Amino acid sequence: MWTSKINKLRLVDVIKKTNNLQEGIFANINNDLNDHLPPDSPPIIMMAYAYARRTAAAGLFLQGVFDRDVYNHASNIFKSMQLQTNHTIEFQQEAAQQAFELLHSYDSFLDKKDIMMMTSMVELDKTFKPYVDNTKEYLPYEVIVAAVRRTKSRHIPNNEETDFENAKNHTNQWIFQNYNKLAACLALCFLILIAVMMFSGNQDIMRAGPNDDRKATEYGNKDTDNAELKQRLDDEITRLAKSARELGTVR
Repeated sequence: MWTSKINKLRLVDVIKKTNNLQEGIFANINNDLNDHLPPDSPPIIMMAYAYARRTAAAGLFLQGVFDRDVYNHASNIFKSMQLQTNHTIEFQQEAAQQAFELLHSYDSFLDKKDIMMMTSMVELDKTFKPYVDNTKEYLPYEVIVAAVRRTKSRHIPNNEETDFENAKNHTNQWIFQNYNKLAACLALCFLILIAVMMFSGNQDIMRAGPNDDRKATEYGNKDTDNAELKQRLDDEITRLAKSARELGTVR
């Protein structure tokens, strides 16, 4: 099994920073990756390269430097690298971490959430429309990063909120998955309670003397009430089970 300890070579040690383009840091990263990646690099370096190149391409697309076709080319390279290299989670996490190290070495203020937001926006086609004025054909790097961070602050919850939402979702999922069991247990408890009440009433009737017709009539009325209560409970349980199935159905 692959582990990060086997291969100490990292992408940040392989890629040389030789470009200083007017389009900014994403353009520098993109060209440095293309200029300095050794063709015989090990799989971990190739996968890290694909992660970094896709991020740079996403940034250049948001700037208006790359069009959709150029970004899709970088995205297809990324997907092809995933098929050709190791599919384990550990391997992919290490490759993504090495890509982040390289990106962070160009701009220490660039964090993982910025990178995730950029690639997600472009992959899902949820991007803002780049503004192009009369003097420039693309947006500056700093403007794009600032816009991504504003978008991130609106749409990405903090860790505490995410943990709460995950916990709530897991709880709701457990309730829906076990609703039938819960309903059955509840119905059984009610039936046992009703049976005890009815048995107690019958015992009192059996102990009643010949002059206790009035009491017997009252117990008979209680039996009727218990039967009606049981029917209402059965109807309510049936209704709740139907509601649960409807809530769990994708429409």
